[in-house]
Amino acid sequence: MTIEFGERLETAGDPPDEPACARATLPQLRNDLVIIEQTQSDSVYYVIKDPVSLRYFRIVEDEFNLLRMLDGKTSAESIARSLQQSCHLKVEVSTVQRYIDKLSAAGFLTVPGDAAASSPIPPQATDNIKVAFFSKVLMIRIRTINPDAIFDRLINHLGLFFNRYFVGLAAASILAATIINVAKWGEITTQMRALFALHYVLGFWVAALLVAVLHECAHGLTCKRFGGEVREIGFLLVYFQPALYCNVSDAWLFKERSKRLWVMFGGGFFESFIWALAVLVWSVTPPYTAISQYCLIIIAISGVKILFNFNPLIKLDGYYLLSDYLGVPNLRRKAFTFARDWIKRNVFGRQVRMKPTSRRERRIYVVFSLLALPYSIGLILLLFWKLGVYLVSNYQSLGLLILITLLLVAFGDLIVAQMLKLFRHPPGRSPQSGQASVTEAMDS
Repeated sequence: MTIEFGERLETAGDPPDEPACARATLPQLRNDLVIIEQTQSDSVYYVIKDPVSLRYFRIVEDEFNLLRMLDGKTSAESIARSLQQSCHLKVEVSTVQRYIDKLSAAGFLTVPGDAAASSPIPPQATDNIKVAFFSKVLMIRIRTINPDAIFDRLINHLGLFFNRYFVGLAAASILAATIINVAKWGEITTQMRALFALHYVLGFWVAALLVAVLHECAHGLTCKRFGGEVREIGFLLVYFQPALYCNVSDAWLFKERSKRLWVMFGGGFFESFIWALAVLVWSVTPPYTAISQYCLIIIAISGVKILFNFNPLIKLDGYYLLSDYLGVPNLRRKAFTFARDWIKRNVFGRQVRMKPTSRRERRIYVVFSLLALPYSIGLILLLFWKLGVYLVSNYQSLGLLILITLLLVAFGDLIVAQMLKLFRHPPGRSPQSGQASVTEAMDS
């Protein structure tokens, strides 16, 4: 899912220079933005949906107090003074103006006097080098259709799947199938050997596509059931493996965390139910019959996919469940950024200002980065090693050239970005991190 979240507005330690794009009259906040208040661990947050770009942000209460004053008439000086008086924040005018510029760059603002007062200022290019390295290498998306209208028609006829009786039946089926699977594991693996034949290839493709479609529709329909919109379904390449995805970012507008978790859990739960049905049908049909063999295909495909999807170290269902359960949006990015900045400061002695974090957040970041970073790097190296061995052994020099090309496509931006950083910020002049940014990209 594509979501973006902001960080807390900085209140001290800002550079004294005025931003180049400061304005005499402030633009005003767009009136078509959807803003939802949420409470988490006694803290108040505000989730913002941009209905034009379909991006999502989360801001804290201090930032929301600033947003409310953007009426196209109030100056940065007045806003800073009001924040100091009403919120007891020591905020510099330059800080307010820089934050407004970031809101403008994110497309949150509109020029006063517009007829609809809702046309966004086009997003501005920034000087920052932002390389979503792991996202680029490990996850590639291709959008296909907008299923919202289809789901609107379907949801009224699928109430049977959204009651406690179906959930109980599905859970009981999954438990029974798990017991059967363990008890008859040897028999299952023996019969599966017969599937390694050419005439079963089409069956594998059809089953894989059908299960994937049902999995993603379960996510989308669960989001629709709770009142969200589902604007995107498409193809996904995860660790170079083809898959489907359903963008259910509207779940971030739900105030109840239980609803958000059900949206994330719905796809895997329904696929587990499909797997359970396949196991149960297989257990009562004669072996090596057509029905038995196709049940085994679904058992094999869904079994692997369920384990893969619920792995919290990959940005799939398990990761989003963990992130929302812990109450830490952008968990992967924040953990990797924390680890990177900590190493720069404590190992290489670089001057890095780390973002303020609580003790709980630091523990989460350390544990997650220690598990996810080696896992991701190791899996990338393994995949490229296997690919390199295959290409070179089968195509010799041409295979090596293809491998080098793929490596440059995957890692080229990272190399260029690091070289540019080196020239812009020589050793000893490391840029500070931890600056507030309302457009920090969320997990996608």
